[in-house]
Amino acid sequence: MSVFNIFARPRRRKSGNAPRIASASQMTTESLEKREVPTVAFTPLVTAPTVTDGGGQVLKDTPVYLIYWGSSWGNTDSGKNMRKSIDDATRTMLDSGYLSGLDQYRPGIGKAHFARSVWDSSDPVSGFSTKALLNRVQNGYNELGLPDPDDIEPTIPLYLVVTPAGVTSGDGPGTLGYHTWVDEAYDEFLDWDDVYFGWVGNDGTKDFVTSVMSHEIVESLTNPKTTGGITATVGGDGELSDGEAQNFAYRVDGALLQSYWSRIHGSYVVPDGNNQILVVNNGVLSVNGDQRLRDFDPTSANDQIAIGKQGNSVTVTLNGEFFQFEPGQISQINVFGLTGIDQIRIDQTLANVPVTVNGGSSGDLISVGGGNVDGLNGAVKVNGANDGDVLYFVDNQTNFGDQYTITSGSVTRTTPGNISLTRSVAYSGLGGVVLLAQNGPNSITVSSVNATTNYLINGGGGMDTLIGRNAAQTWTISGVDRGIVGKVAFETIENLTGGINADVFAFSTAGRISGSLNGGSGDNWLDYSGFTRTTGVTVDLTKGIATSVGTGVGAAVTAVNNVRGSKFSDTLTGNSSPNILVGMAGNDTLRGMGGRDLL
Repeated sequence: MSVFNIFARPRRRKSGNAPRIASASQMTTESLEKREVPTVAFTPLVTAPTVTDGGGQVLKDTPVYLIYWGSSWGNTDSGKNMRKSIDDATRTMLDSGYLSGLDQYRPGIGKAHFARSVWDSSDPVSGFSTKALLNRVQNGYNELGLPDPDDIEPTIPLYLVVTPAGVTSGDGPGTLGYHTWVDEAYDEFLDWDDVYFGWVGNDGTKDFVTSVMSHEIVESLTNPKTTGGITATVGGDGELSDGEAQNFAYRVDGALLQSYWSRIHGSYVVPDGNNQILVVNNGVLSVNGDQRLRDFDPTSANDQIAIGKQGNSVTVTLNGEFFQFEPGQISQINVFGLTGIDQIRIDQTLANVPVTVNGGSSGDLISVGGGNVDGLNGAVKVNGANDGDVLYFVDNQTNFGDQYTITSGSVTRTTPGNISLTRSVAYSGLGGVVLLAQNGPNSITVSSVNATTNYLINGGGGMDTLIGRNAAQTWTISGVDRGIVGKVAFETIENLTGGINADVFAFSTAGRISGSLNGGSGDNWLDYSGFTRTTGVTVDLTKGIATSVGTGVGAAVTAVNNVRGSKFSDTLTGNSSPNILVGMAGNDTLRGMGGRDLL
């Protein structure tokens, strides 16, 4: 008999709970062959087991029958509903690719199917014996319509008995389930040659039942006689679902399934039959974009990867395949773009689960925020691999009048007021950084830039303000509310503010700022020398009006002392400060007004 227990001792493996979810799991990449492999693989935290195939009995193409033992399964609505949910989860388990990893040991083991379930209305008593369990199987054959194994030879069925919540076996309250077998010599009343059966405990939840059941099904198929089949031992006896396998579980289509040992991966695995893989090691979830495993081709992988959350669960979508990890299962996430032009989205993060994105060799598009950076509850870092990697900081939610700050290593958004939220993304080694701000009015400050990175800022709707860094810069306004300053291109920015050094605001013919222009500190200039239209420009620094700035009503220009006109007939008027007014070509009118002016 193989028993799922807490304390390691010969043929007894006990646990106070169903297979627990691994805390602080880590995922890393592995060397992959061109073959179908499991979906989620958990690297052992301590010691890998030794796998032995003793050449004995295994079960193939196995029908699985469930016997619900206890009156409550049929006499109460909760019992009936629980039965249905367990039936559905068992069918999901066996119809998925969960057992596919067993084929590595002997072909055909991974083929089992849910046959049917029956209700045995007698009530079990805690401490029941293995013989009592066998009697219920015999009753299923005699009274409840289960098939006569002799009639379906050479197919060998597996019978699993599920008891009501709180019922324990004769092995004690720590035992959650077991599988075993008997032959015809066990009892004279038995009219079958061999019977393979087991017990599945119950704490009142479907997750508990399906995780224990998955454990017993795997071991029943691979080592049905509890000896001589396929075993996995660490310093003693054991089977594929024993040892650290009980520490790792993963949800497949709503059914929580326990892992089992995969020799070809050196990991505990929970397959679900798709062609992607995530590998768990001790601490960080790393999603490898090149791990598409059917017809594996690492030279042409243009992957789509998305990281998000549901409640306290981490979610991953990898090339259309969806993965969801239990709360607390993941402590950190690493994403690797590797080859190909990958599209990587970090939509939402958990507060205690930082995310690092590592760009690949072909230039990746990395989007952070998913349209609402409020969901970035955990730290995010983006490491570029070449100048083709571009970070998109996307925030297009409700208008809160946010404050954005760009530095040479981060993009940060702060929502002021009573609902103060700060969300930040760190970056390095990127070819481009794009900020798509929400509807304003927003304030966007460029404090510093990376010399090898190009920047694009989109202010979104509303009246937005771009504040330049504290360096002498030339702002080229080339379109309506758009232009470039140094390494930073901007669009839908209605107001410009310079830094503490001398700034030059140069307008092309099509250039226009619909809001205001504040030169900031320093000796600042308006420059129209790039104008090509035949009419001149008008600037009055006293009134704060200037061609191509604002609406012409009210003071739109402040903190500017110097003007360079166009090659046409301009009218330039200074203010009370010292001004430099340069008419350039054309029949110009220059007025210095107060101050020590140079005309």
